[in-house]
Amino acid sequence: MDKLKVLLVEDDMAIGMHIRHFLTKNACEVFLAHNGEEAIEKYLNADQNFDAIVTDILMPKLNGLELLMHLRKEGQNNTRIIGMTSGFSSYLSSLSSEKFDFLLNKPVDLNYLLRLIKKEE
Repeated sequence: MDKLKVLLVEDDMAIGMHIRHFLTKNACEVFLAHNGEEAIEKYLNADQNFDAIVTDILMPKLNGLELLMHLRKEGQNNTRIIGMTSGFSSYLSSLSSEKFDFLLNKPVDLNYLLRLIKKEE
């Protein structure tokens, strides 16, 4: 079975490493970016499409909503884009006409996140 290719965008190093470790143990190849700008660079330089992009919302340089808008503008419609937030998910959803495929509240249930990445939900 091929590993699922996931771009994880999280500015909190401890959270990013925790999620990366879990996903890596569960058949995912994880590419970690620490902000939206770094995520765009990794996205543009990837040799193949990502199966999922999981991004924090509140980040320095380029936040998760701005990243989402950029990815959708690039035509990234077949890849699940999953947002993670510490709260205010209904408010965040109202800020943009572009919507995340899923918006999860932190702390994220990692088993549920994995099911979303595998498209089991």
